[in-house]
Amino acid sequence: MNWHLLPVKKINELLDCSADGISSAQAAERLLRYGPNELEEKKKKSA
Repeated sequence: MNWHLLPVKKINELLDCSADGISSAQAAERLLRYGPNELEEKKKKSA
């Protein structure tokens, strides 16, 4: 999806949020559903 082409209002609808963000309850529910917003650290290639 080309998110950058969508109007902000449409993105807010798709992500179930508002311009002010999400509530603490929504954040807690999403944390349980999707897990923490962290990248997995991959092994680095040595020289």
